[in-house]
Amino acid sequence: GYRLKEIETNEELTDLQEIHFIEIPKLKRFESTEEIVDLLEGWVEFLRDPESEVIRKLEMSNKEIREAKDELYRLSRNSKERELYYLREKSLRDEISALANAKEKGLKEGLKQGLFEGKLESARSFLDILDDDTIATKLNIDVDIIKKLRIEKLKK
Repeated sequence: GYRLKEIETNEELTDLQEIHFIEIPKLKRFESTEEIVDLLEGWVEFLRDPESEVIRKLEMSNKEIREAKDELYRLSRNSKERELYYLREKSLRDEISALANAKEKGLKEGLKQGLFEGKLESARSFLDILDDDTIATKLNIDVDIIKKLRIEKLKK
């Protein structure tokens, strides 16, 4: 299992949460509830087959598994609930995608803006030695922008 830690100080965030990766096909099948040693094995069996005889017996003694099975039934028999679940799931995926796209676009726009600002600085430094058309051509900037920079410089 894994626990969440702070990268620099190695301080554990919490001892109440762990992450376990379970390869369900590699786990043995349980023939009876007596074989299930801990609740994790019960949940694995639930994920594998919520209708198994083992789960039917286990839900009699375990409130969490009983509640999960009730919720599974509720969702599976009610098409409206199922549709709402899928809509919420799609909405979350769309929101995550939109945020990722916005972040990428923001980075691109920031880069473009930074490059443009760099070109303006270069253009300002060339105003005393080159004509407007030459500066515009060399820096790939509209000549009107160069003319505005020249007017700004004259006002100073």
